[in-house]
Amino acid sequence: MTGPFPSPADRPRIARSASRLSRRPGALLGRGCPPPPPPQGGGEGAARGGEDGGALRLIYHGAIVERYGLDLALQAMARLREEAGNGSATPDIRLTLIGRGDYINTLVEMADDLGLRDQVDFHWDLVPVEDLPAIILESDAGIVPYRDDPFTDGLLPTKLMEYAALAMPAIAARTTAIERTFGGTMVELFEPGSVDDLARQMLRLYHDRDRLCELAAGADRFNREYNWTRVGNAYVALVKRLGGR
Repeated sequence: MTGPFPSPADRPRIARSASRLSRRPGALLGRGCPPPPPPQGGGEGAARGGEDGGALRLIYHGAIVERYGLDLALQAMARLREEAGNGSATPDIRLTLIGRGDYINTLVEMADDLGLRDQVDFHWDLVPVEDLPAIILESDAGIVPYRDDPFTDGLLPTKLMEYAALAMPAIAARTTAIERTFGGTMVELFEPGSVDDLARQMLRLYHDRDRLCELAAGADRFNREYNWTRVGNAYVALVKRLGGR
């Protein structure tokens, strides 16, 4: 299947593409980041960017709907631009949005109103799923700015697992599911719904390339914990134990 973002049936193909990329010598090594230990089920570090490395390039792929908080990302970028107007240098932060949904027109209008069209790229053309890993790796970090509501609080974003498989750092909302699963690994967390806190995390990663490298290494820890060899064996053992009752 070809689409702007993957369906569940497409995800094994994405995983195979990511695996091929991860085996390419140096393909996922970030600028200035030392390679992590050999991964189990994931890629090598992809962190790069920051002030010394040029623009900080963020990416989101998936459904474009209001509950996923992409308007907060635009507002945070505009906030940083406003603060730079007070005498500090404007951080070069760019955002790529890949996907479709009923909120896309609102975001396009918001980007225009906030003067961000030179910083935000919208892509709603069909993308072969095998091409997604390479497209994602053109950026420095993913972004998952979900609002905190009863639906999103317990939602575990598949896109964060896809970023982890590519050793891609990410900025994400501190929802219950995200913090419990990804806390302490490859995610810089911010308070859900807080434009100010999201802007702070964007600015931190823009200035601190070492932090990007730390988060990329955290993706390796996540992959070691949640790779199929480890989790699959535990799952099979659980099924056998329950079946023997």
